[in-house]
Formats: sequence, structure tokens, C-alpha cells
Amino acid sequence: MIAVVALLALLGSASACTGQNTWDFFMLVMQWPPTQCMSQNYGCSTYSKTFFTLHGLWPDNVDGSYPCTCTNEQFDENAVSSIMPEMEKFWPSYASSDKSFWSHEWTKHGTCATYNSTFVPDQKAFFEDALNLRSKFSINQALAQAGILPSDSSTVSSNNFVSAISSAVGGEAAIDCDSKGNLDSVTICVSPNLQPMACPPAVTPNRCPSQMTFPATNKAYAPLLNATFA
Repeated sequence: MIAVVALLALLGSASACTGQNTWDFFMLVMQWPPTQCMSQNYGCSTYSKTFFTLHGLWPDNVDGSYPCTCTNEQFDENAVSSIMPEMEKFWPSYASSDKSFWSHEWTKHGTCATYNSTFVPDQKAFFEDALNLRSKFSINQALAQAGILPSDSSTVSSNNFVSAISSAVGGEAAIDCDSKGNLDSVTICVSPNLQPMACPPAVTPNRCPSQMTFPATNKAYAPLLNATFA
């Protein structure tokens, strides 16, 4: 039976950074724009996003610990210049500039993801692999095919939500909600060779209620009508 889970890191109670450059698997974390924009007191510039966007590709360990800042290599815009348009579209920041967000993700997680990795060998590969995985898993389509669409007037079973995604990607999805029960993020566990996998036991029951909201709008949003899936 597919468990509805949320990763400790997303709950803010994950183990601290280990300070070591070893890890067991990746967490591909994707955000839902309406809920992200609800959390920003100063508004949201990405109101046109009608699809899940990336938060990051995070190396993690099966015990819940994770490495961070494994080298001092700095974020290099030139290294990712050829994929910058995709990053701007599918990896936006909801709280700061895009470039500062990407720099943070690279420094904290990317420097560890690429350390002695065959499948994620360098900075461009780190960002490109995350973009490719996001496209491959097609979360919006998986939910739509299961009859699950964003709505401000109805709720959805969190178990059904996870099941729809997990069945489509061939691995186990994890979800997290904000304090009001709005879907905040979806995480897919990925092996070191970038294949979907079951999330390890070092996860806890999620913060999403049994009936949660998959919001279509927020204060800064127009309704997500005729949304295109990406």
C-alpha cells in the first residue's frame, strides 16, 4: 500500500547537515505555485505558472541525514547559460531572485550531488538532470488523468493524490501541505542513477490532512483556467 508521506527535510525537522560528502539517494522536490505565492507577504511575480516548478534535487541518506556544501565551487551562470530559459520557466524563486535561489541550491545541494558522481558530473548536469526529471515525471498530466484538478471549492483525498503520482512515475511520491491544508510540494525519491524508487523509511506521516486542498488560485493569482501542462 502506498503510504502518504512527507520528507523530514520539508517539515523542518530533518537531521542537520552531516558535513560529510556521502549520500544514498536524491529527493526531487517540486513546488505548487499558488501555495508558494500565498506564503509570500510581498506578492508573487510568477503568477502565470500553472504547473509544478522545481525546488531542488537534494542528495539525502536513508537515515534522514543529508550532506551539504561539499565543495567551495561557486554557482556559475556561464555553465548553465544554454539551459537558462528552461530554468527561468521551470525553476523560479518565490521569495528572492532566481539567480540567488539557484546559487543557494547549487551551493547547498549541487556541490554534494556532483561529488564523485557518474550520473551528475558537473554543475550543468545538476540543473539539467533536475529539469529533465521534472519533465519526465509529468506530475500535472498524471493528476489530470486521475481526475484530480486544482480547485478552490473542493478537496481531494491525499491518499488518492499520492497514488496517482506514484503510479505514473513508477516510484513513491511524498507530499507536504501548509498549515491550512493546501498542497505545498511534491517529492519523488530518485536513485543515484536517476531512476524513481520507493522513499526510504526515514520519513514521517505528512502534514497534509486526509482531505486536502489542491488550490487553483491565491490572492495574487488569476484562476488557472485552460492550464497547459508542462
